[in-house]
Amino acid sequence: MVSKLLGEPAINHVVDPWSSIVGIAVHAWLAEAFTAWNVRHGFARWLAEHKVTPHPDHRGTADLYDGLEQAVVDHKVLGESSMAKVRSVAGPSRRYKVQLKLYGKGYRVLGLPVKRVALAAYPRTAASLDGLYVWDDPSGEQDDELIDEVFRLTDHRKALAAEVQTGHRRLVDIDIAPDDDECYFCPFYRPQSKRDGGPGCPGSRP
Repeated sequence: MVSKLLGEPAINHVVDPWSSIVGIAVHAWLAEAFTAWNVRHGFARWLAEHKVTPHPDHRGTADLYDGLEQAVVDHKVLGESSMAKVRSVAGPSRRYKVQLKLYGKGYRVLGLPVKRVALAAYPRTAASLDGLYVWDDPSGEQDDELIDEVFRLTDHRKALAAEVQTGHRRLVDIDIAPDDDECYFCPFYRPQSKRDGGPGCPGSRP
């Protein structure tokens, strides 16, 4: 995150973008499908791809809001290994959970009630939607403590980036905070840096 805040150039050029292309395409199709449902039934139940602002410095686009269930839904198009992690006893990663809670906060800021957040995991490599898995969790003001913690961590990373910019700290001296699920797609991921001391983050992958 500090590298991103510093505007460091991307050095991970080996990532195949196909999974991202599939994810973007599925999100676009789902947005049209839920919007069409509203028109077909004459009832604005679904709010798709809506801009939310859980914090003045942090804006985003939430995938879906269900006005009937008062729930926020985030679509994820996942491969088999990622799907298995979501379906495990531990549930989705902390990153996914925080993202959902932030979207929920964003809708609450808009004045819309949010009772639950849900992650809809679509099987990317399956031949049908039989493997669709939905994880959900109660949501509301009880999420604000976690959200505040995330913003405190973000502010800390911003402070570290400022120290690097002013020459009071070196980027290589900052502890990395890798996420095994995300390293491969990180623009700063370069496993060779662990061996040659060159630019980039080695992540936590072996």
